[in-house]
Amino acid sequence: MLKEALKEQGLPVSGKKAELIERLKGETLGPIEETEEGTSEGEGEEIPDEGSDEIDYDSMTVPLLKEALKEQGLPVSGKKAELIERLKGGGK
Repeated sequence: MLKEALKEQGLPVSGKKAELIERLKGETLGPIEETEEGTSEGEGEEIPDEGSDEIDYDSMTVPLLKEALKEQGLPVSGKKAELIERLKGGGK
């Protein structure tokens, strides 16, 4: 599902699941090559606190929202509006 959404937007489909989600959110500016797999998640980049509220979740599909919620360990049930609210206020 994530790779299909990336293809639709013309974005690279390689990388870890978390990287794909970040790329869909627009937080990753370029492709992340598989050669960077040795680094731990988030090691080379800071979490953009101010940018996380500005993500356009409304443009994401329900399956993508559910993938993002699952990645954060949050419940994936509910309507699209509920998923968006959970992502905005759920924290990590």
